[in-house]
Amino acid sequence: MKILNRCFIYGLGLGLLVMLTACQHVPNKSEATAPSQPAERVTFEQAARCSKDVDRSAVGQFVFAQVIYSETVAPERTELLVSNNTLSDAQRAGLEQFIEKNKACRALRLQAFREYELRQVLIEHYERMDALYVALLSKKLTIGQGNAQLKTNFELYGAQIKKVINRLREVDEERVG
Repeated sequence: MKILNRCFIYGLGLGLLVMLTACQHVPNKSEATAPSQPAERVTFEQAARCSKDVDRSAVGQFVFAQVIYSETVAPERTELLVSNNTLSDAQRAGLEQFIEKNKACRALRLQAFREYELRQVLIEHYERMDALYVALLSKKLTIGQGNAQLKTNFELYGAQIKKVINRLREVDEERVG
């Protein structure tokens, strides 16, 4: 049974490899002649440092003081969890700047997650966060509702990451055992 499962997994992997090879981007002439840069490995520490820098920036401090509750950045701002207010113009502008500054950090985090399944979980998390930001910016959610959704998003993200890591650990143990 294990042999049959391994054959199935290898066959599935080979099929995926063939499919991905067929979908490769074909560079145009200017891309083909450009010198290639060696790919730098992005670490989780680099991605975390980027996030911390954004969180500590003036716009990050503003957003955590007035829009998004953070236990680590502004634990005293618990009123954000129950606020019935929608975003003011200044809060909207601050959140938009915060989102823009976080784009580079998102790219670093995606590069740091080399495992496909972990990367997919992160992409899905970003999609949920983007939907939350749109709802806050369009005033479909109050600040309190947005923070409740934020908490739910992060709990789901953590559970999904844990599930993938546990599954990968089981696969590794099967290979060794």
